[in-house]
Amino acid sequence: KFMVASDQVMNRMNELGKRIDTLETNIGDVISHLPIEESTTQTNITKQQQQKKP
Repeated sequence: KFMVASDQVMNRMNELGKRIDTLETNIGDVISHLPIEESTTQTNITKQQQQKKP
């Protein structure tokens, strides 16, 4: 039972990870289309993403 449960948890985490990656990509696309004034925000978000990644 424990192995089945841990497999389900791992599958769920992988699924969530993929969704987060997709979200980050979409947010990055939106930010890249904003005017130049917003470039500092884009830089800050990029730094935060790099810190989060293991």
